[in-house]
Amino acid sequence: MDFSPFMDVIAKYRLPFQIHTAWTQYPHNLFYHDPVWTDEIAYSYPEVPIILTKMGRRIQHLFENALSVARRNVNVYFDTVGTSGVHVRRAVDEIGADRVMFGTDWSPTWRWVTEPTDYYTMRKVVLDKANLTDSEREQIEWRTAAEVFKLDLH
Repeated sequence: MDFSPFMDVIAKYRLPFQIHTAWTQYPHNLFYHDPVWTDEIAYSYPEVPIILTKMGRRIQHLFENALSVARRNVNVYFDTVGTSGVHVRRAVDEIGADRVMFGTDWSPTWRWVTEPTDYYTMRKVVLDKANLTDSEREQIEWRTAAEVFKLDLH
């Protein structure tokens, strides 16, 4: 599949590009959910921040592939949705907290009907389990996203 026309526009404006990784409930979408296929895009467009959402979604071989792509391409970032504390800790150790960002996703919202919960607290449990330092946690909770999305917080 030729992504170059799409990616050329994104590169021109240096827009972040999110790519869903791992399992999904939508039919016929698994082929491109292996993060390894993003290596060529990340390499070809080093000026584009590429966010691999879910960093493989707790599926070990997909996490390993995501980590391999991120090690090779400094423009690759992860979000923390659907992952584990172990994977967050390892990502921080291997590529740095400045390339990992907090995420929430919509997937558990259907549970609110029967099991109401504080959404952010629920999603931050993975950070609690990652044994992060205060500075790593601050970086992941907001600084990485602020940098990637060029948010002016002053």
